[in-house]
Amino acid sequence: MMEVMVVVATMMYMGVVATTIKVMEVGVLTMIKAMFKMMAMTMRMVMPRVVMIIENGDAKGGDDYSDRNQDKVVRE
Repeated sequence: MMEVMVVVATMMYMGVVATTIKVMEVGVLTMIKAMFKMMAMTMRMVMPRVVMIIENGDAKGGDDYSDRNQDKVVRE
């Protein structure tokens, strides 16, 4: 009976650890994304023209997010 308890406890512990790692991964990714967004916003305020070129300079259609931002820059 003791061994079963140990195995169950170990499995639960591993599950907790795995979940924690997953949550941390997501948090780190979100933080990085937020940092990039902040940088992009700052750049857009400082030099909209350059951001436009960066966002769709090589004429590869990006996601619709960059298109929306480009419209905004053109209208200013």
